[in-house]
Amino acid sequence: MTRRTEQIASTLQRAVQEVLARGLADPRFGGLVTVTSVRVTPDLKTADVLISVLPEEKQDLTMHAIRHAAGHIRHEVGDLVAMRAVPTLNFRADVSLKKQAEVLRAIARASAESPATDSAAGPDGAPAEGNNPPTPPRARGGPSHEGEDGEEPQP
Repeated sequence: MTRRTEQIASTLQRAVQEVLARGLADPRFGGLVTVTSVRVTPDLKTADVLISVLPEEKQDLTMHAIRHAAGHIRHEVGDLVAMRAVPTLNFRADVSLKKQAEVLRAIARASAESPATDSAAGPDGAPAEGNNPPTPPRARGGPSHEGEDGEEPQP
């Protein structure tokens, strides 16, 4: 994306978010609606607007309401931004946030299921002697970043 299209995408994202924050008169529109990103084509004719809706149960109805009101939203965005022609807005559900949340939940479950202490750990949870991971060797021939006593050199 060129800098110009990035600027237009950012401006459109803020404007669409503002219009949606005011709400629509459609009873299907509800939940927490967030504009996650906007992608503008190089010819500035169309823009894909990715929308996240929480709770997930309201996503289908809310997206239907937003798509139904796309012309109205485009008109309102045109009043907010200084553009000669506002791109046609194509609204799509953004499922990447939900996928990220699922991954984080899976990681949390896996870490909760794993044993609290390591098999290599001593009774106090610290690594037992002899089980410390090896220290990587320093590069030879290069300048040392540590002082002779192992501390950081003073400037």
